[in-house]
Amino acid sequence: MLTKHYAPTTPLYILQLTNSSVPGISRAMRAEGDGDGGTALLSLDGNLGGIPLDKFAHVEILSRTGNLEEAASKFFETIRQLDAMHFSAIVAIPVKEKGLGAALMDRLRRGSQSVT
Repeated sequence: MLTKHYAPTTPLYILQLTNSSVPGISRAMRAEGDGDGGTALLSLDGNLGGIPLDKFAHVEILSRTGNLEEAASKFFETIRQLDAMHFSAIVAIPVKEKGLGAALMDRLRRGSQSVT
């Protein structure tokens, strides 16, 4: 099995949401430097967890209603689009690993550089 089959060229990080998500974002941004493209934020279910959106050059929400079927249908196309936009990094917000959420998280892990 290929562990990096879903990997975009742009470094992809999965954000660990804790009491303070800002340090995780900062680590992901520092890992890639200040590149010309900035950092994109990817939310699968619209839950932004209080993340300061002004830290990102672009925010992509796959389902504003939290519908993981909708998110799954847009997942690969959106990853390809974000990759083509030449951001320095893509930071993804995790979803609960239940049902379809487990499959989406598996795809994120396969494409990620590391977990922040």
